[in-house]
Amino acid sequence: MRRVRRYILNALTVLSLLLCVATAALWVRSYRVLDSYQSFRPADGRLIALALLRGGLQIAHGDGFPRDHPLANAGWESIEMGDFMLGPPDKNWQLLFGGVTSIDQRLLGFRYLSGYLLAGRFWSIQIPLWSICTLLLLSPMLRMRSSCQKWQRREHRLCLRCGYDLRATPDRCPECGTPVTTPID
Repeated sequence: MRRVRRYILNALTVLSLLLCVATAALWVRSYRVLDSYQSFRPADGRLIALALLRGGLQIAHGDGFPRDHPLANAGWESIEMGDFMLGPPDKNWQLLFGGVTSIDQRLLGFRYLSGYLLAGRFWSIQIPLWSICTLLLLSPMLRMRSSCQKWQRREHRLCLRCGYDLRATPDRCPECGTPVTTPID
């Protein structure tokens, strides 16, 4: 059972590391290319959008958009950012879509926006990609710390579980009772 648990933890650690690398690549790409996915329901004018823009993942939701609104298209889209997108993002947003923001909260790259775009009301949450990379790195870093700690304890002839010195009792730890699995020279 321990072996299966170790394999699962190793697989999850590798997956977390791969997702971190992919997120870092998207983070870099987000400063050159605007990647977005939009879903629009014409019946009630509801718009849901995901976008990678300027180092962040933006999740947006809007209600009451007319069918002919510039945002009312569905599907994936990638746009190379030219000189226009190098200016302040708030100015670009207002120039493109005529947005009026009633709430704009920011903290460490996280952002919450709420307001109106022409005929529709919207809210938007932006999550910086560095925070996602940090969360994805936690598991590999903890596993590496645990592995280094066990290696150091083996090298210094300490109990792998509690860190007690095993030079006097080479077969079993007198502190926690854990049997020594590898012989100590």
